[in-house]
Amino acid sequence: MRRGIFQWVASFAFVIQMYLTMAIMAVAFAPWALIDRRGAYAGVHTYTAWVRW
Repeated sequence: MRRGIFQWVASFAFVIQMYLTMAIMAVAFAPWALIDRRGAYAGVHTYTAWVRW
């Protein structure tokens, strides 16, 4: 039972930080992404590296 609760809490924490990071990086990379395609790629690669870490 404890293992299931721990897994649920860990998964919930992961989802929260994942979406919070997505919002922060969207704001941070939006100006560059609107100007240059490399900015969009940099934002996607940075976010993906964060989530996969």
